[in-house]
Amino acid sequence: MKSLAVSDRYGYPRYVAHQAYYSLIGRDYESELMPLGLDQEVGCVVWSPLGSARLTGNFAAANRRPPSSYKSTHIL
Repeated sequence: MKSLAVSDRYGYPRYVAHQAYYSLIGRDYESELMPLGLDQEVGCVVWSPLGSARLTGNFAAANRRPPSSYKSTHIL
């Protein structure tokens, strides 16, 4: 809001969009920035709508190692 006020005061171009984290996991955008964007006509480019892959179903599978990786290859 401050940067929009400075733009208006000095005749600078206003920004027309901002980039915000918004997903089913993190929905702070709805209460904090969405009302400001609607009032000031500033759009939003959303990043991480699937919660950094936690909502894809692949998050847990990506951390699993194949069974062959549990075998020790070191010779003592």
